[in-house]
Parts: sequence; C-alpha cells; structure tokens
Amino acid sequence: MVHNPRALEDLIDHPDMAAGRALDSLFELRPDLRLRYDERSLRLAREDMAHHVKRLAQAALSGEVDSLKDYLSWLKVLFRGLPLPDELISDSLRCAARGAAGSVK
Repeated sequence: MVHNPRALEDLIDHPDMAAGRALDSLFELRPDLRLRYDERSLRLAREDMAHHVKRLAQAALSGEVDSLKDYLSWLKVLFRGLPLPDELISDSLRCAARGAAGSVK
C-alpha cells in the first residue's frame, strides 16, 4: 500500500538529499568507514546511495513486493563480486531505506 505516492515520485526524481542523509547515517553507524573516503570516492558513494534510494522508492511506489525482491536479487549478484563484508552491505541498505523513508513522511 502506497501512502504518499507524490512524495515517492519526488524521491525518485530527486534522491540526492535522501542519499546524503543515508550516507551520513552510515558514517555515524560506522565512523571508521568515513576515514577510507577521499573526495572522489565520497562522490561515488553518494551516487551509489542515490541509486539505492531511488530503486527503493520505485519498489515502494509499485506496491509490489516482487519489485523489491528483484532489486535485492540483482544487488546480491553485484555485491558478490566486490570485496565488501555482508554487514556493510546490510548497514548501507538499511541507511538507504531510512534516508528514503525520511523523505516521504
């Protein structure tokens, strides 16, 4: 059930602010992580987070659980080839969801 479709559409069109909040939240949760980022990698991380926020909003707007499952399945394949701990991936997606949720209240 979609409670605020207009807010979700806005989030899909403009995910950057929510992505910034999500990344800030991730760095609060994992302060050691921030130390690994230079300006370029921080910009790329924000772009990645914006993509996650946008896709989560699209899944929520569709109202279809399968849409979210498909995205998570794709992420699993993508992340399998990267040297990232599972906990970091989980934390990142949780923070993306919180950032997105904060934008549609």
